[in-house]
Amino acid sequence: MALPLQSSQRVTSPVGIALAFLGMFVVGSLGVQLLRGLPRPSASVGATKGPEPVLAHPAALWSALGER
Repeated sequence: MALPLQSSQRVTSPVGIALAFLGMFVVGSLGVQLLRGLPRPSASVGATKGPEPVLAHPAALWSALGER
């Protein structure tokens, strides 16, 4: 007597898919926070810091036009 062959088809519900995406989002955001919290290696003593940061405040953007 042969055993019946069963093909297991998994039916996923939209709620299950949404929960899976939510879980992936939570795990991903926790991983990003973990990586941001790691201490960075200190820069070399003679290294430059790079370009100056840009101030995006509206008063700073319009001040160049007021100087003309």
